[in-house]
Amino acid sequence: MTAGRIWHHLPAGLVVVAGLLPLTALLAYRGTVPALLLAALLGLPVLPALVARLRRPPALVTILVGLAAWGVVTTAWSIGPDDSLKVAGQFLGVVLPGWLVVLAMDRLTPRARMALALATATGMAAAGGVAFVDLAAGTDIADFLRGGRSFIGHEYNHSACTFAILLPAVMAILWSGGRAGKGAALGLAILVTAAVAVSPSGTAQVALGAGAASALLVAAVGGRMAPAIGGLAAVLVAVMPLIGRALPPMTAPPDDRQAVLPISGQHRLAIWHYTADRVAERPFAGWGLDAARNMPDVDRSTTYILTHPETGGRHRVHTQPIPLHPHNAALQVWLELGAPGAFLLGAFFIVAFTTVRWTAPDRATLSAGISTLVAGGTVAMLGYGAWQTWLLAVLAFTAVLLRLTFLVRSAEDGRVVARGAPGG
Repeated sequence: MTAGRIWHHLPAGLVVVAGLLPLTALLAYRGTVPALLLAALLGLPVLPALVARLRRPPALVTILVGLAAWGVVTTAWSIGPDDSLKVAGQFLGVVLPGWLVVLAMDRLTPRARMALALATATGMAAAGGVAFVDLAAGTDIADFLRGGRSFIGHEYNHSACTFAILLPAVMAILWSGGRAGKGAALGLAILVTAAVAVSPSGTAQVALGAGAASALLVAAVGGRMAPAIGGLAAVLVAVMPLIGRALPPMTAPPDDRQAVLPISGQHRLAIWHYTADRVAERPFAGWGLDAARNMPDVDRSTTYILTHPETGGRHRVHTQPIPLHPHNAALQVWLELGAPGAFLLGAFFIVAFTTVRWTAPDRATLSAGISTLVAGGTVAMLGYGAWQTWLLAVLAFTAVLLRLTFLVRSAEDGRVVARGAPGG
């Protein structure tokens, strides 16, 4: 198929991919990566533009490529060099296609951009409706859609986190559609909030709440809060090992005050404490990219004593010190990539929030951008591994939606989106 024919099918193809993404996150979350690669294939005609930009790539892309490059360097001392190279390749295999799709948004017509946003909103409404009905009413719609395969509770977590991250950008685009668009945005927000609220994912609930709070804060006081939030995120990255070491190890009877957290939350505190201790052993160079799953005592079973938040009973949990990853992107980057990696991650937050601050065409777009960054950062800091490709693909799609938001909202008042805007 020639580039011209691929380009001819770009709008329709991207609309289909965007509409299916939320359902993919619900029913087969690892499918978000093939979805991103398919979208990148549809965007191949803008590949020359991407190659041209390689001379002066956006700061955010430069930072992410630098993170992968440093990960490759750590193979020299990594305790799992083959895994380090593999993960660096997978990371770039999401970042670069994601950038390609972001650039493709500039080539879409206003009608195609709105169609893509409506498709994403429709997919979120469908997936959110299925998740809410299943969890609230005990139905098995997700089981049926997966062909009868067993669908256990925690599998709703991936879609709940995806909803929390995507919602602000989709709402901002719908809000541009007049009275009907505003009604659709509010309806989608209510449905997604209900689905996240009944999900078993505390991470998604915190992310949704933090994103909403940051949007309201920016809407109230303006863009001057954006760099401050980015700086706060960078400081959190810098001090996370100190916070981790100050947490209780959970290997002795815990303080009853910890019972306010669910069992999974208490377990995370124990993981963070152990991870921070390992960071202290190699604070500069780290243990090597993806070393969290290959630590020297990875097969040693540790007994944690946790407190049930409702009954107050003690529970002994026998598990690995780090079950695959620390469930905290900052600690994982510190553990694996050391201080240089942490510096790059902190720089990413500062540049991301500052870029949104200075390129957003209006306050509604600014609120959506900050809310998206806060929600995505919250999921990264509480929920999953830093290099999990399904989540990286969701974040790449989020960058696409943010670019779309900037384009749609700018077209409303005739502005030209700055090149420094997300992905530009």
